[in-house]
Amino acid sequence: MNDYIKICIEMLFSGLIAALVTFFLQRHYKKYDIKYNIISDFFKYRYDIQGNDFSKAINNIYLIFSDDENVVKAVDEFNNTTNNKEPNDTCNNKLYNIYYNMCKNIKITPVDEKKFSDKVFNIKS
Repeated sequence: MNDYIKICIEMLFSGLIAALVTFFLQRHYKKYDIKYNIISDFFKYRYDIQGNDFSKAINNIYLIFSDDENVVKAVDEFNNTTNNKEPNDTCNNKLYNIYYNMCKNIKITPVDEKKFSDKVFNIKS
């Protein structure tokens, strides 16, 4: 009887541990996926900074990356640059700084600054 109770308790704890590990892993990967999608949107719409899609992406950065001081600071610096109507080179540098810090946050390798600021490949007929 004692062994039966011990086996039942071990089964309950192993199931509980498995459920907790699964929960935390899924939470981590979901958060990563959300951040990755924001970086992707930011990268896609970086040449249309006055467009709605870019505005959505940059506004989501404040919400999703609010725990990363470097990302928030980079967005604030970009905002100050655009409000002061600084030259395009400064604006591009600030945009890259946002992108670079977001990539560091989720531990992916960012493209270099030259590739980031090169023209987008787009063929329209």
